Amino acid sequence: MPVQTLGRRKSYTPYSCMKIITSNTPGSEDSHGCPFKHWDPDTIAPRFRKYGVPQVAINEILGLVRDHHYQIACARYFEATHNVPSETVSINHPNEYFQKSREFYNNGKKMPSSGSYSRASFSQQQVKKEVTEEVTDNDKDVMKMMVDMEG
Repeated sequence: MPVQTLGRRKSYTPYSCMKIITSNTPGSEDSHGCPFKHWDPDTIAPRFRKYGVPQVAINEILGLVRDHHYQIACARYFEATHNVPSETVSINHPNEYFQKSREFYNNGKKMPSSGSYSRASFSQQQVKKEVTEEVTDNDKDVMKMMVDMEG
């Protein structure tokens, strides 16, 4: 996974799903965490209905959440929202979820990761323009869900 720099320009490797699930429970002012682990199931179901997830899939996801199978619940959510056959997706990192979603909505075309742009070859405006042009309507749906998760 790419290493990002923020603030003091110190490199941080983003946490994997397992690290997010087993540590760093978000506080009331935080906007991180695994929605399958850190959200109340009564909160998940209405949101997923709002996103058009079939009730059968919601029931399966909630069962997995109750049994503490958060990563499998995430994979089932991905399959339900991307019309992918059941038990064909494995998600181990939030960035992997996003990347697989982008590839799905771009007909399997691999998308460049943000780490593929170097400062020497691209200005910040060029990168922003290129990334903005690559965003599809479905990417916007995924980003909306991520923003909703924060709220």
